[in-house]
Amino acid sequence: VFRSLASSHLKLQTFERYLDYLPPEMVTHQPYNEKVDLWCLGVLTYEFLVGKPPFETEDATQTYTRIVNVDFTFPEHVHEYTRIFIRALLKKNPHERATLQEFGKPPFETEDAAQTYTRIVNVDFTFPEHVHEYARIFIRALLKKNPHERATFQECLEQIWMKTFCQFKLDKHLK
Repeated sequence: VFRSLASSHLKLQTFERYLDYLPPEMVTHQPYNEKVDLWCLGVLTYEFLVGKPPFETEDATQTYTRIVNVDFTFPEHVHEYTRIFIRALLKKNPHERATLQEFGKPPFETEDAAQTYTRIVNVDFTFPEHVHEYARIFIRALLKKNPHERATFQECLEQIWMKTFCQFKLDKHLK
């Protein structure tokens, strides 16, 4: 019985951890499609920049309500272009959410599927000219072929790009 109860408790804790990432259509038990991934990308981007999910509360019912109403605000340090990006992903109506194609061609993509696969496997890509050098360093730290060489979460937070452009205070969010 204990093992069953412990397992149920663990599942509940695990679900509660993911509650903040559920899109409105899942919270309201509506049909959903791949657009849920775009919602999650918006939530993750917000959390990465702010240090907590946009709809997080102490109470699951309040979190559900905030998700369904898309009720969130940005701290002052979040740049307006970043706000536009996140708002484009966190639309209540999944059909109104931005698509990844709207943000530009993926860096590995080519017309030939085999060549695209090779570029992904070899982590072969170039940055558009407008991408700032700090952002390039940050992205390269994440996209290493060898998984043991990839930046850890802690290292990501310490990147100058995070400190400079997001004004992220690591110690404040880790306490």
